[in-house]
Amino acid sequence: MFASGDRLEDVTARWVARFNEHEAKAVAEVVNLVLQASGCNLRINEDDIADPDNAPNRVAEIQEEFQQVGTAVRRAQLSTG
Repeated sequence: MFASGDRLEDVTARWVARFNEHEAKAVAEVVNLVLQASGCNLRINEDDIADPDNAPNRVAEIQEEFQQVGTAVRRAQLSTG
């Protein structure tokens, strides 16, 4: 996020501008940032944000996929270790 060396205020101002242009897309960026920071490579999109009634289902899908990836990684580590 800050690899460009930009100031926090500049990064924030650009995000707020994107939010004002397309709210769901900008919120998806923040959610994806949190997912990535937690070690999850899965992503959501603006359609997921625009459908709040489906949020519990989408969170469950992400959890399931993340657990499957983690299980596969652990199995691979065990077979090589």
